[in-house]
Order: sequence, then structure tokens, then C-alpha cells
Amino acid sequence: MLVELVFATAVALVVGGAVVTTTVRQSAHRAVNLETTLATNAITDVFARVRAAPFADLPSLDGTGFDVPSHGGHPAGLTPLPGDPDGLPGQIEVVVDTSAGTAVLYRVTLRVNWIGAAGRRREVVVGLVGERRS
Repeated sequence: MLVELVFATAVALVVGGAVVTTTVRQSAHRAVNLETTLATNAITDVFARVRAAPFADLPSLDGTGFDVPSHGGHPAGLTPLPGDPDGLPGQIEVVVDTSAGTAVLYRVTLRVNWIGAAGRRREVVVGLVGERRS
């Protein structure tokens, strides 16, 4: 009887440990997915605003930062890396990709660098923006 009780206790400890480990890992995985979704949503939103900006203003956006709001729309959804100069996790880079005569094509790079559940993380999207004709 005592042997059966010891065996049942050992099995319960192994199963309980497996459940706890799985729960902890799932929670960490969920936090990483949430952070990645916040970064991707912010990049999508900022890229839409960049495309909607007057074409002549695009070079002035180079080097500017942007915030990543939380799912509730509150500021500071992600924590910027320590030492970030503007204190915002997002950054816009605008450079001339191609120019021919008066036509210019800008390469716009949007980066989000943050520290979160999985340590230092980064999401980057690069797109081309040219002047739209009416």
C-alpha cells in the first residue's frame, strides 16, 4: 500500500510539473506574440501615415521616432531599448532609392526595437514610396 502511494505521488509530481512548465512556456510565448503584434500594427499604421504625407515632406521624416501603442490605444505599449535617444521604440528612415530627372523614389524603413518578454526584439519593414500622380 505504501509503495503504491509513493508511486502515485511521484506520478502526480511529474504530471503537475509538466503542466506548470507548459503553462509558463505558453504564457511567455503569448507575451512574445502580443509584443510582435503591437510592433507590426504600429509599423502598418505609421507606413500608412507616411504614404499619406505630402511627398515633399518625406525627407523631413528621416530620423524621427514613433511610439507603439498598446492594444487599448494607450501610449508606451512596448519598452524602448535602454539608451534610445528619443525614448520611443520606433524609428523612421527615409533615403533616396532612385532618382531620374525630377522623379524620385524613396526607400522608407520602419524599425521597432524594444526589450520585452524575450529580451531584445526587432521588427523591420522596408517599402518604396514615389510621388503619386493625380
